[in-house]
Amino acid sequence: MTTVRTLISIATVRHWPLYQMDVKNAFLNNHLTAKVNMRPPAGLLHFSEQTAVTELGLHFFTFDSALFLRHTSTSFVALLLYVDDMIISGFDSSTISEVEQHLFCTFEMKDLGPLQYFLGIEAASSPKGYFLSQAKYANELNSIDVVPLDDPTVYRELVGCLVYLIVNRPDFAYAIHVS
Repeated sequence: MTTVRTLISIATVRHWPLYQMDVKNAFLNNHLTAKVNMRPPAGLLHFSEQTAVTELGLHFFTFDSALFLRHTSTSFVALLLYVDDMIISGFDSSTISEVEQHLFCTFEMKDLGPLQYFLGIEAASSPKGYFLSQAKYANELNSIDVVPLDDPTVYRELVGCLVYLIVNRPDFAYAIHVS
């Protein structure tokens, strides 16, 4: 989340556009009929590091493997990728378009336009920058019935959701971690 906030901050200060795209993943909501390997199958010697993103000259950022960067003397593009959601920013619109077109040709994509909602964080743009909020995320948590939980997994998931809420509300940290 630090990388998300940092990219949004840099783009805001430098007046770069922030675009959002989504890879359509039907398998997330459908029953699978084929075998899915969670580990490389036996006999596979190594995993190719060449991906659709790196084919365009974008490279993993050393400190966060979800961030890909491409920097030349005439352009800079940052692509932040979390599972199937991504933010693209930079100062060269033609290079951004090139990255987007390559992704559209490689995957079934949705262009979501300017950044509005990413990983449970609403991003409202204004002339002064972006306002980040998790109000929608917090309201969804508030709708959970207050009933004793028989399953500790549900409790753990709820605690995890509350910890995630600290992303934009560090003032909640003490109450969440002590409770």
